[in-house]
Amino acid sequence: AIVLVGGVVFNILLAFACYLGEVTLGQGLPHASYGQGAIIAGVPRADGPSAGLLQRGDVILTANGQELISSLTQPTAMISQSAIANFISQIRDTPPGESIQLTIVHPNYSAKTTSLKTITVQPERLFDETGSNTNRGPPSIGVVLSPNIKGIERIKATSPQDAVQKAGTAVYEVTSQTASSLVGFFASLLSGRGPPAGQGMSGPIGLIQTGSKIASSSDWSALVAFAAAISINLA
Repeated sequence: AIVLVGGVVFNILLAFACYLGEVTLGQGLPHASYGQGAIIAGVPRADGPSAGLLQRGDVILTANGQELISSLTQPTAMISQSAIANFISQIRDTPPGESIQLTIVHPNYSAKTTSLKTITVQPERLFDETGSNTNRGPPSIGVVLSPNIKGIERIKATSPQDAVQKAGTAVYEVTSQTASSLVGFFASLLSGRGPPAGQGMSGPIGLIQTGSKIASSSDWSALVAFAAAISINLA
């Protein structure tokens, strides 16, 4: 028990040290600001119902008249991710043959303008992407969604006390997000409902792949943040 507790404490302290170094000696902790809705992060599947209707960069604001994120709410990482999970659940729960009406912001990159559009998409059970023609997944619109990040700023400490506070806040936020995700994940598995919408566990291989991509980018700030997050996950 002492060894286990010691390991948890050490990993949390390691994460704190990483964040403390970043806000004092590094470029600063990256802090994202979020906008309303969810953004289409990749090109829609060619065989999916969104092909020709949605494109990469579109922002989904409402589904069947319901805002993904209330316009009265200031979006955060957790609020945005929760909104995406709820939207995916809504897609999965759509009865066969019924459609979802979406309000989207459609960017025109050449003209540097945006337009508001309303489209109708009918979720389908698509074949999985392994090449199998027999296995169909849950109802889907064939897109990858991510939080609508509007910008990222670097936060630096102005004093030793401020550095301790900022590092402690970063550790708390990552720890609470990790704990919340794990509780939801295992609760859904134990209840027999399967993983929560939009969540999964990639395992060691996925962890190595993510770390390799960050290391190859030569972004030391991202590498430090990744090391801190891994320390907390290992705690």
